[in-house]
Amino acid sequence: MAVEFPSEEKRAEFLNFLRSEQERSYDPTLDDKRATAIDFYNGRPFGDEVEGRSQAVTRDVAEVTNFLSVGILGTILASGKVVEFESEPEPVESQGPDGQPTQTAIDYGEQATAAIQWSFMRKRPGYRGGYRVLLDSLNAGLLEMSGIVKTYVEAVPPKQEEMVVLADQIEETDQGMSVDGMPVLSGEPTDEGWQPGMPAMQWRVMVERPQPPKFCDVAVPNEFFRVSPDAADLDEAIYVGERMPKTASDLVQMGYAAEDVTSIWDNAPSYSVVEGARDAERGSSRQSVDQRPGAAKRLWLDEEYPLYDLNGDGIAERLFVHRVGDVILKVQEIEEQPYSLWSPFPMPHRLIGQSVADQTMDIQRIRSVLLRQALDSMYIANAPRTLVDETSITVDTIDDLLTVRPGALIRYRGTKPEPLVQTDTSPTAFNAMEMMSAERESRTGITRQSQGLNPDTMNKTASGMAMLQANAQQIELYVTRNFAEMIVMNIFAKRYRLMRAYGQPFRMKIEGKYTEVDPRKWPEEIDMSITVGLGTGNKDQRLQYRMALLDVQKQFVMNGSRIVGEEELYQNAKRLVSDSGLGTASDYFKDPSTLPPAEPQPDPETAKVQAEAQTQQAKDAQAHQQAMGKLQLQQQSQQAESALKQQSNDQDMQIKAAAAEQAAQLANAKATEEARLAREKLDFEKQLAREKLEFDQEMARKQQKADAAADDELPASRPGGSLAE
Repeated sequence: MAVEFPSEEKRAEFLNFLRSEQERSYDPTLDDKRATAIDFYNGRPFGDEVEGRSQAVTRDVAEVTNFLSVGILGTILASGKVVEFESEPEPVESQGPDGQPTQTAIDYGEQATAAIQWSFMRKRPGYRGGYRVLLDSLNAGLLEMSGIVKTYVEAVPPKQEEMVVLADQIEETDQGMSVDGMPVLSGEPTDEGWQPGMPAMQWRVMVERPQPPKFCDVAVPNEFFRVSPDAADLDEAIYVGERMPKTASDLVQMGYAAEDVTSIWDNAPSYSVVEGARDAERGSSRQSVDQRPGAAKRLWLDEEYPLYDLNGDGIAERLFVHRVGDVILKVQEIEEQPYSLWSPFPMPHRLIGQSVADQTMDIQRIRSVLLRQALDSMYIANAPRTLVDETSITVDTIDDLLTVRPGALIRYRGTKPEPLVQTDTSPTAFNAMEMMSAERESRTGITRQSQGLNPDTMNKTASGMAMLQANAQQIELYVTRNFAEMIVMNIFAKRYRLMRAYGQPFRMKIEGKYTEVDPRKWPEEIDMSITVGLGTGNKDQRLQYRMALLDVQKQFVMNGSRIVGEEELYQNAKRLVSDSGLGTASDYFKDPSTLPPAEPQPDPETAKVQAEAQTQQAKDAQAHQQAMGKLQLQQQSQQAESALKQQSNDQDMQIKAAAAEQAAQLANAKATEEARLAREKLDFEKQLAREKLEFDQEMARKQQKADAAADDELPASRPGGSLAE
């Protein structure tokens, strides 16, 4: 239903304001620049190409844009928590395991960080998740000077649900019948499941169950977005809005009257040059569907957020307006506009700055011309033309020259045809292209070293390459920071306020535990901090820093300092686990806030007296222990001397016994030996005497024989006479 104004004059005045601001907010020059950037990104011809010459186009814009897009999006998503909310934990009464009331502290900042990150990246209506929203707005900013995201809440129609209830559960209100606050659309009694003894009859009813609202983020095309040209900040802009293509059916589903929608036919705007650049590679475009009839007819819904004093109090309020042509469908006062906008290279005091394409389009143009000249020069040098004297031409000369065949004949008369030799200038062109590549690197920070290539440079050492990459990352980090501060932070801030105002309780997993999250309890004012812009290398640095900080904390604890406690140690350990990507801190540590209170500390004076008493007791115990040790040492010394003396005596006795035994053995051996020698001597003497006797006897026998023989040889005549005679 169209909005009713106090007077037709007031309506006309407001409508003229909207139309004039919308017309003023359209800048065709920006659209032309954006369309040109898209053409450069797609490598389309420049329009001055010559037939028969090279038409090659370099892709500098696409190369730089794609590289930055991959790096920035990877950096944004690598941090895990894109934005962190910080608030002081608030005490909350709860029930302990034993059923007794206990007091715990809830960190709503940590809860909001996890809940909004989860709802933005994972729990998304439709196919356009948080990743796609970031990707589209990032690429739009890099290429088209600005990327826009709209963050809003969308009411979900109640869901009709059939249920069986008892009769006393149905309540009668001014609006009709309801069950647990849900309106009853229809109902009828039923005996299904009824048993004797039940208090009332059962009813089958159709109820409307309310559905939680959807929190949406949509990347808005630049050609549909409108903003006052004098705006330096979206929240202070006089006019902000967009033109959205909608079908008549879409508008009716949004709750607008069909007669107000179907009566509009001629509000379709002219086709944007930016859309034409996007659709240039397609066979059909959005423009071709403008003439669909009936419910599929396409209309242009103007969603506008002007600053306008509609109530006449002298103060301009931010309004939400839905308008189709001259028909104003809805006007509502709101708190803030839903858009967030960013530019890669912001201009001071201006809303829209410069894009990466602005930094590289002229370089792509120059390098393309140089590449074409180099290729043309190579073509001519590799396929030279031929000089032919007119007087040498016969009827077959031209045909022979045009027939390129190995061993072919060329028929001529007089001066022979000669090739036209031209110098190949492609090396000069290629050198000029390298010079322009260096210019592109200095503008964008995208160097061949940062792209992982290995050019023939003098700086090939590990430290040198690291230094080059660090310098090249400065511009990338600058653009990343702009994207995080202007888009990501605003998206999360707006989503925080929307969830706090319209959100309903839900359960989700936080730090490894399923927790009931009620956004309505979040604090109205909360601090936010950006945690992006730190890639994998910086994660390693953070881990090193945290380990060094942990060592410092341990030293303070060991020295008895009170500036480091359980909470500080837990927070460092918690961040250490998060940066390491090893899960949640609850898997490894207990939150000090969940532990029972520590025992109360004693009075300092009492503790001092107790410490002195304990010290004196320790001294007495030490002295007693020293005395007992000394006595024990003396006893051990005496026992050792006695044992040593006894051992010496035993050894002497053993030595004497061994000597006596050895002497007896020697004496016995000596006597035995002497007896043996005596026997041998006696036997020898006997043997000697026997042999002497035998010898004497033998000699006597021989003498007797000799005497007998001598007697036999004496003369017979002279008996008794000698031989001499």
